[in-house]
Parts: sequence; C-alpha cells; structure tokens
Amino acid sequence: MLNRGTLLRVVIRANAPEQVFAQCLFVFELARHDKRVVGINLVAPEDDPISLRDYTLHMRMLQYLSTLYPEVKIALHAGELTLGLVPPNELRFHIRQAVEIGNVVELDTGSILWRRMMRWTCLTKWRSSAC
Repeated sequence: MLNRGTLLRVVIRANAPEQVFAQCLFVFELARHDKRVVGINLVAPEDDPISLRDYTLHMRMLQYLSTLYPEVKIALHAGELTLGLVPPNELRFHIRQAVEIGNVVELDTGSILWRRMMRWTCLTKWRSSAC
C-alpha cells in the first residue's frame, strides 16, 4: 500500500504503443529525480480496444522499465473487465500478467469480480506482496 502524501503519476494506456512507452519512461525518470513521485499508474478503460490489444505489450514495457528503475512502484487501475464487455479469453490472463510480467505492486480493483479473482489468485498461486 502506498503512503498518504505520495504521488502516483498516470499514463493513459489507450494511446499508441510509442506514446504509452514515452509516457512510462517519463514517469519512471521523473520518479528517479523527484522523491514525491513514487510510482506509475496505468489508467483508461481496460476494455478499450487499444488497451485490450496492447495489454501484454504494456506489461512488457513495465517489466523492462522496472529493471532500470527498481525503486519505482507500479500500480494498475483495473475493474472494467466483466463477461459481456469483453470476450471470455480476455478475462483469463490480465491479473496474472500484471503480477508476473508487469511487476505490479498494487491493483486498484473496482469491481467485485476483480476483487474476487485477485483474492483467489493471491491465495492459490503467488502469496506475494502484490496481493
């Protein structure tokens, strides 16, 4: 959990990949130089077509940048994915990739479905600090 008074800078994940990467790099570099900024948060609807298409790519971007900037925390806004909004296959890997690839330390889960999935995932698989 992030402390009060700390700043998470946001990146809009519904943009083109090169824009997302540039924004991510900016936030990681900003966090290196401004101690008030402790992390990055990807925002925008998770069910946006671009967000869905590039989800794995975004997690790989975060993975790469977290190796260069290990002190920067990664949060992820989630919760828009429910059956009916997206194809069933999109419900199967987002949390896993966020934890395993994206090095996410905090998930902002808005829906009951996501909270239940995250709790189950944490209890059955990872038992990590991200849970």
